[in-house]
Amino acid sequence: MYYEKKSSQISASQLLEKYMNGRFVKPASISPRNLLEFERLAYSILPKEYELLELSPTSPFGTCSVIADISQNNIITTSRNSEVVSDSTNVMALEIAARRKELFQSNPKTVEKISLCSSHRLLRTQKYQGNASFPHFRVLSLCTGGRDMGSFRFETETALQHIRYYLDITQRAIKTGYNVKSVTVKISLFNSNRKEFITRHLVEPLSEQYPEFVVCLDSDKSKSGYYKEMGIQILMGNDKESDLLIVDGGVTDWTQKLLSNKKERMFISALGSERFIFCFQ
Repeated sequence: MYYEKKSSQISASQLLEKYMNGRFVKPASISPRNLLEFERLAYSILPKEYELLELSPTSPFGTCSVIADISQNNIITTSRNSEVVSDSTNVMALEIAARRKELFQSNPKTVEKISLCSSHRLLRTQKYQGNASFPHFRVLSLCTGGRDMGSFRFETETALQHIRYYLDITQRAIKTGYNVKSVTVKISLFNSNRKEFITRHLVEPLSEQYPEFVVCLDSDKSKSGYYKEMGIQILMGNDKESDLLIVDGGVTDWTQKLLSNKKERMFISALGSERFIFCFQ
């Protein structure tokens, strides 16, 4: 009733003015044709165990702030106890938790992994700096959830799969003409006891498979609150800029919180597809 009354007081000219001055409502700066071609490339090499989802434009109120400690002020909240999706990995975590909960009914200790992929347009209220920063933008995200396999195996094996996927996309994109001049994979460990293990099972296999790219351990712990145990970043450069952040990801405790189960494990990651196209096409 309130919003119906409020909308009736807006004139057509006022509506146009709101559109012309509203940074959240303008069309994307990237051509849909270019986005479609990029996504077609990405989907063509998606590992078969990943299920592709088309997410809703909205998610339950608190989707990010409850499990990821993100301020609700950075998210557009609706009047219907929901919010505009600002991070697709949080929504995919909810989907994985719901599916894992159903699996528990037949086997409380199930080790079956659930792997999801989504390409989604996100909208955030923060004002980002730089030419490749937009109030709403499309990202390609992977989420894998399952049960602790011991010896940090789930986290390492999943991280390896996620990173390989993004590097394979990059290789294919370069072959089609994308101007990617440099690629650096940074793996941040928040537990120094695993340095040798991660070097042997992540850094060395990736360096051997992708000799044209730089793969290294990184001492940056700035995201150790958001990610647990380990985080990854893939930075890329073009003719003018280096160290453009294109992929971000890591281990989270979101399904542990959602299912009240410390044995649950989750690895998330996302590639800024719109940013990739803008910077390198």
